[in-house]
Amino acid sequence: MDPRIKSGGKLAFLIAGALAAWGACAGRSDEKLMRCAEITKKPATRFHLVQPCSFSRMVIVGLTRAPSLERCAVFAHRKQGLAINYNQAGNDMASNCLVLDCPEYDTLLSLQPHSSFDYYSLYSRPIPEENTTCIPGVGMVYLHRGKVNYSEAEDLCENKGGRLASVVSESRTNGLSRLVATLGTQNKLTVAYVGLADTKVEGQFISSKNEPLRCFPYRAWAPSEPRHKKSREDCAVIDSRNSWRVVDCKSKHPFLCELTPSGPLQDDVQACYRLADIKMKAMCLARANYSEFLSTTENPDRCQELEAIGMANLNRTLSAEGSLHNATMGTQGAT
Repeated sequence: MDPRIKSGGKLAFLIAGALAAWGACAGRSDEKLMRCAEITKKPATRFHLVQPCSFSRMVIVGLTRAPSLERCAVFAHRKQGLAINYNQAGNDMASNCLVLDCPEYDTLLSLQPHSSFDYYSLYSRPIPEENTTCIPGVGMVYLHRGKVNYSEAEDLCENKGGRLASVVSESRTNGLSRLVATLGTQNKLTVAYVGLADTKVEGQFISSKNEPLRCFPYRAWAPSEPRHKKSREDCAVIDSRNSWRVVDCKSKHPFLCELTPSGPLQDDVQACYRLADIKMKAMCLARANYSEFLSTTENPDRCQELEAIGMANLNRTLSAEGSLHNATMGTQGAT
């Protein structure tokens, strides 16, 4: 009798371990696969307050008059906007809901103080860093230029607050492909990992959000793709020519990480102090007090009140820092 049959328990254990290791390398398997109906019924992502009494100068892709922030958000999702300027009071404005193509980066460079509008974003925890790229109508994407395998790409992306980028539409594929093209010269084909693999069942591709590819009509496979000649060619890359390809999940490539919209914004005093504009810095420091003013938005002086609170916070902190600095210098001088 085959000795492997006698030690069937040990063999089963070894096989299970090998499969688990392979699964860990090839992709996530601990999340429930979504049904197509669940994908279409997913709740819309919320917009979160980033800066009160502020107006973003990002490109406006839609505007309307909305009786509430919720209605403005619905309109923004319809326009595929990633941020909004919203005036709660409305006043006599023809449009109090301005939908923006892209959100502010963490430096808030195009944000300016405004007495009527508040700035909201899908991305507020954290606010995107400047090394991420906005793809209008899609989201915020980080291109990791270092080469890693698929499992490492998933881990690094999750640590950054995202998932490997989804490619299930033409706008996504084209936008991501343009990013990949920056990896090489104009005539050189370059690739990067994206969130698509068939590691569970051969030929049944699943996105990084556990969405079956069969739920989407769009396809962008390169000629003769996806290949099934090699059992480990189960992970997808996107190339610089708007096409998808499959590669060995252990092969090393750059990857595209799509940041996950989240909020609300966490108060980060240090982030406030990094802002150059004094008024913006004051508003940032007053954000925690803003809930007190939401019920009194008809008050035309609300932004002045907020600015006064922020300036008081700023002055107290600077005064405390100055006292600490003087005390430290005095101690050093004494020694």
